Amino acid sequence: MSNQQTPAQIAARLIENGYRPVPCRGKRAIPTGWTDEDFTPTDFAQTPSVGIKTGQGVAFVDIDVTHPEASAAIVAEWMRRHPGGLQRTGLAPKTGFLVASDFARKQEVKLPDLGEKDKVEILSNGQQFVAYGLHPDTGKPYHWHGLDPLDGFLGVKEALQVVSEAEIKDFLAWVAETYGPKKPAPKLSEQATPRAGSYDMTRDKTACADEVAELLSYIPPDCGYADWLSVLMGLHEWSGGSQGGLSIAESWSAQGTKYKPGEVAAKWAGFDTSGGTNWATVPGLARANGADLSAIARKYRGRSSQTPTGQNNAPQGQQNPPKPKPPAFQFVPVADLKFRAPEYIIGELIETETLGLIFGDPGCGKSFLAVDIALSVATGTRFHGRDTKQGSVFFIAGEGHNGLARRFAAWSQARQVPLTGVPLFKSERAAQLMDEASATAVAEAVADLAAQHGAPALIIIDTLARNFGAGDENNTQDMSVFVAAVDQLKARFPGCAVLIVHHSGHAEKQRARGAMALKGALDCEYRVEKDGAEMRLINTKMKDAEPPRDLFFRFQEIELDGMAQSAVLIATDAPERIEKLSPTQRLALSTYETAGAAAGLWGEEGFLGVQLEDWRAAFYAKHTGDTADAKKKAFQRVRRDLVEMGRMTAKDDVYMSTDPAIILGVKLHRDKRDKAGQIEECPDAEADISGTNGTNA
Repeated sequence: MSNQQTPAQIAARLIENGYRPVPCRGKRAIPTGWTDEDFTPTDFAQTPSVGIKTGQGVAFVDIDVTHPEASAAIVAEWMRRHPGGLQRTGLAPKTGFLVASDFARKQEVKLPDLGEKDKVEILSNGQQFVAYGLHPDTGKPYHWHGLDPLDGFLGVKEALQVVSEAEIKDFLAWVAETYGPKKPAPKLSEQATPRAGSYDMTRDKTACADEVAELLSYIPPDCGYADWLSVLMGLHEWSGGSQGGLSIAESWSAQGTKYKPGEVAAKWAGFDTSGGTNWATVPGLARANGADLSAIARKYRGRSSQTPTGQNNAPQGQQNPPKPKPPAFQFVPVADLKFRAPEYIIGELIETETLGLIFGDPGCGKSFLAVDIALSVATGTRFHGRDTKQGSVFFIAGEGHNGLARRFAAWSQARQVPLTGVPLFKSERAAQLMDEASATAVAEAVADLAAQHGAPALIIIDTLARNFGAGDENNTQDMSVFVAAVDQLKARFPGCAVLIVHHSGHAEKQRARGAMALKGALDCEYRVEKDGAEMRLINTKMKDAEPPRDLFFRFQEIELDGMAQSAVLIATDAPERIEKLSPTQRLALSTYETAGAAAGLWGEEGFLGVQLEDWRAAFYAKHTGDTADAKKKAFQRVRRDLVEMGRMTAKDDVYMSTDPAIILGVKLHRDKRDKAGQIEECPDAEADISGTNGTNA
């Protein structure tokens, strides 16, 4: 089960996320008449597995194909058409995708040339698929690739990728055309079929280099990432992973505008000769782009494994391989190294081509700061008196999408800078940067927009946890994979900096949460502290420059159209005396804000305060005291301290904050409009994605 949850817990979350779970054993639904019954979590007390009903706007694309290469090619084609969906695997290479679709009836394409029972089918009304539990054949849990339907933000039914009935039919037609009966299709036999004017796309690995080159000439190297990667994998399988095969792959890819030196070699080194996409992909893609495979087969008949000069050209044991390109990893003499003066995206704060991080507690204002930085760079506006290097900015948002829209609008209104034509682009959903396919999809999306709007100057990842992927940020190995993905994204766009927004540690508030491998990779790091009405930005690492002095800000409320509210940051001078709050005092102020939003007193002039009993109840609920007496004494003491410090006034058991930031937080929180710390609204979201157990508050 997912994250050690019980079937009843999983069913409860699925219902909350808009799905219709059904008790299962093996691959079958248990109850008789299950299609007409809606189940509650208590119905799953004795069930080993949990299924999800399809229909009513939900469909499952079941790629029930046992042939590894064919399954990989079908998956690649689906992902090329519909990237970023929820994918579930039981017994690989069989897999499937959960989508939103009004496809009303079951439809399947049988593929007997691949396997006796191989098929691709669409599960819809009156059907179900097992989503969680142990697969009856492997004894291992069903696996979701990254996001899954338990995610409280991107896994909900309303967030599913929408695929129309026409798009599904078109995909099934492609499957039938490519792998259906009486079509060229992969064979289960390990021996190549002799040519007779036809083309055995799966096992015809004896094609000579000239034939391979002609097939590649039909495939544009700037095709989508899935096709590009499939071609490389097909060439790898054809050549047995030889250097000659790599040279052919390099030569083909280098003809495209997206070519980056070293990228092909890096992919090549990671391929496994025992599996993956088959050689069949290459002629299949060539045919899709207009190649006449039968004509090509006749043209090169009898020249298998031979060059036009008669020399042996078999990739394995190749006698005269093409001259390889320079290796991807090289050394440079130190005398040839050139240095340049530091170039900043934001003067003295963020240098170009660096990896930076800002972290702090939920609600401290770090996302407001990220919005301010993003728009200052995208518009070329000075950042609180500091010069900026204008350029395109890409904001990979994992949470608070509606709140971000208000923050962008509030910044525009406060700075009187219109957003029309501004090259700032926000992602529609979170990324899963530990997953190579997701990380590459992000890079491709950035590259596509950069081609129209200019190279990116800054990429912001907000937050690390929401864009981490299926790993544990406290695990050094997982964090290293994440950092490598971010470094690769940064390296693809020369001059670009990446800024990550992250949470502070649960126990150690002075450092960012997670494995220390993250800090070691950073060029600069900033901690955000919120103390009453003041927000403070503190540099905690500056790798190659003098650390800048602390910056201070305060929040300014902004009224937007349609009764919406947000806030912006206003730079202030350093306070003469920074009055430190104890953890209990910070808890008291936080629970005051919560109580004010839920049960505060309001009048025509606005917020009037919080009654003592309402504040006490909110404080007791969060305080960790072992006894009621301990909670009582702590509340009495902290209430008195805040009044003596001038942070509260009290009259007739109604307490009023003197802190404008607290009052603003009450207003925004009360209306569920826009406040820092958006994760509080979905505390379990990160547990399913990054192993952080949802402890963000």
